[in-house]
Amino acid sequence: MVLLIVAALGSNLPNLKMDTSTEGFLHKTDELRIKYDEFRDQFGRDEKILIAVKTQDIFNPDFLKNWQHCTEN
Repeated sequence: MVLLIVAALGSNLPNLKMDTSTEGFLHKTDELRIKYDEFRDQFGRDEKILIAVKTQDIFNPDFLKNWQHCTEN
């Protein structure tokens, strides 16, 4: 019986999600959450993007020209 209960509960493991964000601790209508969101909108958020580039010679003029083309607005 115990194995049946464990199997039934374990079958739902792939559907579990973990939210470790700061926002996850506060309800969307909580006054602190609203002020926190306003603060982040005013002063910026902490999302970052990392791009990795692999090349034999990073100072190669051809590579630098291509890289400049990729980073132009």
